[in-house]
Amino acid sequence: PVAGDACLTSDDDGCTSPNFSSTVGLSVTAGTTYLVQVGGWNGAQGASDLNISVTIPGDTCADAITVAPGTTPVDNSAQIADGPNDCDSNMGADMWFSYTATETGDATIETCGSAGTLDDTVLIVYDGAACPVAGDACL
Repeated sequence: PVAGDACLTSDDDGCTSPNFSSTVGLSVTAGTTYLVQVGGWNGAQGASDLNISVTIPGDTCADAITVAPGTTPVDNSAQIADGPNDCDSNMGADMWFSYTATETGDATIETCGSAGTLDDTVLIVYDGAACPVAGDACL
């Protein structure tokens, strides 16, 4: 870093169990380099681990990708299963999408006839009022 570089975020003691380690969250952009500085509070020394994870858009319900009527490409190669699977216990490597109906009527949501390597899919539709938890009813 050079004088004038912006501090994007910082933390001291964000993790309180089992110790006083730190945690931060921030939006990152692919291709951008970020410098992460790790040190001991008040000069503390020792070994630790630095864990960096990035939530891929659509990987969690909270990060659902907004879609409109039409075809939307899906690639779940980097996804993990994070939601409930009460409606279908075979759900895995899920992606989340958010669709807001623009008209009243019958909607069809499908992956039928799709080209690509993902040829065995599971679809579950929930009321979009809130992200589902285990035990929520399937529509």
